[in-house]
Amino acid sequence: MTVERLADAVYGVRRPDALQQTRRLLRAWEAQGRVVCFAKGLYDLVRPEVRLDPAPYGRSVLPKTSIQLLRALYPEVGHWPSTALAAAWRAYSRLYGSPLLPILEQREAAFLEYLMVRELHPTETGLQLDARYEALCQETLFYRLGTVPVVTEASPQPPEVTVANIEAGLIDFKVLARATRLKLQRAHERPSETNSPS
Repeated sequence: MTVERLADAVYGVRRPDALQQTRRLLRAWEAQGRVVCFAKGLYDLVRPEVRLDPAPYGRSVLPKTSIQLLRALYPEVGHWPSTALAAAWRAYSRLYGSPLLPILEQREAAFLEYLMVRELHPTETGLQLDARYEALCQETLFYRLGTVPVVTEASPQPPEVTVANIEAGLIDFKVLARATRLKLQRAHERPSETNSPS
C-alpha cells in the first residue's frame, strides 16, 4: 500500500485540496516512521506463509484422471499423496453438500481457500457455508500460500545422514556402515597394489 492509496482509502470522499493535504501529512508520518506503507508488490513479503499439510485429510480414492487434473490445477498441493488429495476434494465437496463435486477444467480459488481455513483452524469442526466460514475465509487474506517443491520419483533426494534421520528410520545404518567399510577396505588395498614389484 502506498501513501496515496492509504489517503484515498481513508479520506477519498473529501475535497481534492483536503486529500492533497492528507497525502502530505501521511508522507511526513511515513518519513518519521509513524506509518509504514509498502510499495505495490511488497505486500506478499510481510504476510506469513502457510504450507498446506495433507495429514488431516485421511485417505480416499478418485479416478487417476481426476487426480492428474487436481495436480495440474493446484500445484500448491501437487506433491500430496493421491489418497490425501482425493480426501481433501471430498471434504471440500461436503462443504457444498455434495458427496463429490465435479472437477472443473479451471482452477477454483475456493478450494485452496477451504484448505487454508482448515490449515489455520484445525480444531474447527462442522464447517458450513455461513457467516462464520465467511469470516474464516476473510482471515486467509492475511496469509500467502506457499508451495512445496515437487520431487519427482525419477530423481529422489536421499535423506541427509544425521542422527535424527537414522533414529527415525530414514537411513539404514547397517547398510551405511557396510558401504563405508567396503570403501575403506578398497582405499587401503589400492596403495599396496601400486607399491608391489612388477
